[in-house]
Amino acid sequence: MEDNKNKVSMFAGIITAVVTGLFGTMNLAIQNNNPTVSIILYTLTLISLIMIIVLFILKRVKINDRINEINELITIQQEIDKIHLIRIRYKQCLTAENILFRMNRTILNLFTEALKLYCDEKKIEITPHIERAEPFLYYREILEEINEENKNLLKTTIEQNNFNKLSDKEFERYKEEKFQLFLANAESVRNAKYSDEICIVPMDYLLQKKDKEIRDVCKLSLYTMLDKIREITILEYEAIDELQGKLNTLKQKLRG
Repeated sequence: MEDNKNKVSMFAGIITAVVTGLFGTMNLAIQNNNPTVSIILYTLTLISLIMIIVLFILKRVKINDRINEINELITIQQEIDKIHLIRIRYKQCLTAENILFRMNRTILNLFTEALKLYCDEKKIEITPHIERAEPFLYYREILEEINEENKNLLKTTIEQNNFNKLSDKEFERYKEEKFQLFLANAESVRNAKYSDEICIVPMDYLLQKKDKEIRDVCKLSLYTMLDKIREITILEYEAIDELQGKLNTLKQKLRG
């Protein structure tokens, strides 16, 4: 604040001096009746006044330019933070949700096929609206619980967010490890919750008929999900690197 007052006082003093000089030249012209000297002095005074005005304008423009650069710097930093903290995780979670939904729907269809097949073999009556039947609804609840458990594992996976640093070979090994972890978690919940009585079709029968297909669906879905999550990470970090380059350029410009 004190610096601003000093600058204002300095400019006021200069302007006062120029105005005084202007009036001085006018008085000199009147007293000496010397138009040539008066014109020269008047011209010099006018040029000085114009230079002061131009310098003042340039100073204001330079200040405005710096303000614009600072605002741009803040905007870029905010965009980088947004990508880091929000955009990457949002895209990854949305992708994972969609893939998990389709995976569960497919597994539910496989269970329905096994249920119909078992009921046909054992001559068991079951409602034609299979999706309203208790076995279907109960198995769907099991899948939903498995889904919630695996979402917690997935959240940890996304929070680590180092997919862009893994080589292709490391990432393939990582996917297999994650698949085994997700599968073990799913089997643990299924074994604890599955009821032969409620589901009608015994678990041994379900595994005999559909276990390989269920595993294949889970593996393909999880691998696809992790591939998509890695792709999102790589693309978003490329955007971050580009913004970081602009940010560094602006910082250097402001320092200069």
